[in-house]
Amino acid sequence: MAYCEPDDLLKGDIPFPERYGDGSDMIDFAADTIDGYIGHLYETPVHVPIPPQENRPTLLCLKNVNVLLASGRMILDMAAGGEDDNLHAYGASLVAQGMHILEEIASGNLILKGAEKLEGITTGPIIANEDPESLVEGFYQQVSHGEIRWLDPLAPYEPR
Repeated sequence: MAYCEPDDLLKGDIPFPERYGDGSDMIDFAADTIDGYIGHLYETPVHVPIPPQENRPTLLCLKNVNVLLASGRMILDMAAGGEDDNLHAYGASLVAQGMHILEEIASGNLILKGAEKLEGITTGPIIANEDPESLVEGFYQQVSHGEIRWLDPLAPYEPR
């Protein structure tokens, strides 16, 4: 589900080639990017009830990111063939702005008020050590005071 409409794209007076149509494909691709980035925190696609006025910033934020990413990617795609440095810089800046906002949301620094948060989800690295003992500790037992104790790799491990 897209968070903006084709008329929202930032194209100015740049004529888009026919292969882009009205830009819906780029808008949908950008919306998928948004959902991919924030899907670990929020139920996606994000549906925010409009009546509470305090939810309006969330709708505008998602719309803004969708517009920035879709417009920037389309402009970058057009500029790639002609090597137009001005268009390329503009498109890259739009994508960078959109990605910065997305990273703020994904990191939890920017809260989407009114969006349905997923339960039991925490942010940060998830580390699972499936080995019964620490591999780092095993290494340090092998290396002691600058001397390496060489073991037969097929022999069972015996701690010192």
